[in-house]
Amino acid sequence: IDKSRDYKYMGMAIMLFIISFVFWILDGFGLIFSPDNHFIQGHGLWHIINSFCFLFLYLFYKQFKTT
Repeated sequence: IDKSRDYKYMGMAIMLFIISFVFWILDGFGLIFSPDNHFIQGHGLWHIINSFCFLFLYLFYKQFKTT
């Protein structure tokens, strides 16, 4: 690991991806979320949480900007 780079944003992106994946799996197996509830679904949480993954990936890769 390069000590001159900050990896906290990459770690946050990976952590959020794992959390969102767990929600997606739980929804797929029907363990927590009800298919009759159209307000909140595991698959919807997957998309919302993953949108924050892209934010943290942007913040991570921004440090490599050369201009």
